[in-house]
Amino acid sequence: MENAKPPRRRLEQACVSLQDAVEELEGVLDALPSPHAQGADEVNEAIGAIMETLRLLNTAYGSLETRDTLRVVRSVE
Repeated sequence: MENAKPPRRRLEQACVSLQDAVEELEGVLDALPSPHAQGADEVNEAIGAIMETLRLLNTAYGSLETRDTLRVVRSVE
């Protein structure tokens, strides 16, 4: 059923899920006794990896937008 959704909608949902994960990880960081506590580096690294993934998803989303725009322009020509 998930594959039946349009690609842009699936990318949007993935972004929302990743943003939720970042919020959860930020909560973990806030709960640590200090910014240098054991595990803080790993949590920060995970947040960075998620942010990079979000950047890639945004690029993919932009490519889909461009593709759809070109399709519309070509159909008008």
